[in-house]
Amino acid sequence: MTRKALILDLLCNMMLPWLGYEFLQKYWGFSDFRALLWVTVVPVGYGLLVLLKERRFSLVAGLSLFSLLLSLVSAMLSHDIRMLQIRESFCTALFGSLFLGSVLIGRPLIFLMMREQAAGEQRERVDALMANPHGRRFINQMCCAVGGLMVGEFFLKWWMVNHLPIATVLWLGPLVLKILAALVVLLCFLGARRMRAKIQVGEAE
Repeated sequence: MTRKALILDLLCNMMLPWLGYEFLQKYWGFSDFRALLWVTVVPVGYGLLVLLKERRFSLVAGLSLFSLLLSLVSAMLSHDIRMLQIRESFCTALFGSLFLGSVLIGRPLIFLMMREQAAGEQRERVDALMANPHGRRFINQMCCAVGGLMVGEFFLKWWMVNHLPIATVLWLGPLVLKILAALVVLLCFLGARRMRAKIQVGEAE
């Protein structure tokens, strides 16, 4: 992600919803639920624009949009303010469960995502990595780590929603997601380096 994209993402997912909530409550007298419902338009609209800009369907993007819209519909029907606050975490919980479940059925989601993005010779390399015992173990471990972090984020966000002020959750929630994303990237980087070293040792023997 470029610096410009990161700034725009933080602005639309953290700063504007938080400022909008404070403004609607203090100056227009909106209830907590109405204020949250209105400020949710900003991150949802931004997410749709990103999807349209990519002009390419992907499994991750499709599931994210479906999960987000489902949580919003549930919130509006139930008028449960917690559903609005935790909407992004439904996506992470869904993805985390898919990552963990994919390992159990022998089709790790990381492998499928890598294969989807690859073509030609790169796809052959991905298949070869999966066929290698060290490579397959690495992919399974990364799937479990990523899935565990995502499911853990959901429970952390649920705790925040039930114990912290709404305004705090509005800016802290997206920040936790960014930290989670950084941890996932770091885990994949360290795991890939360790896996390459093991493969090289195996080839030398």
